[in-house]
Amino acid sequence: MNDVLKQKISESNVKPYFADEILISANIKARKTKKSVEKEGMIRLLFMNATNNEPISEIVLSRFTAERLLLSLNDSLKKLDKELKSKKMPNQTKVKGKKLNYMG
Repeated sequence: MNDVLKQKISESNVKPYFADEILISANIKARKTKKSVEKEGMIRLLFMNATNNEPISEIVLSRFTAERLLLSLNDSLKKLDKELKSKKMPNQTKVKGKKLNYMG
């Protein structure tokens, strides 16, 4: 993530929420035309707080966006695993802006 994007996120009104459970579904809509069947699919993510069993956020992604999310998550998990195994202290990046408080 570049510095400009980090700065924009820190200055935005988006509040981070803590979710410890996720429900995922694939929704397909189809319609029959004279010549074929047209299909459209979306991935629905429902983030939950398991402590109080409350939904926190629902996100609907196109197939393309879901594929990019999968690649990004795999890349981030590899980097996280490598950092967690390291005996060195992590580099601290400072972002100017308001302090984020987690809700949920």
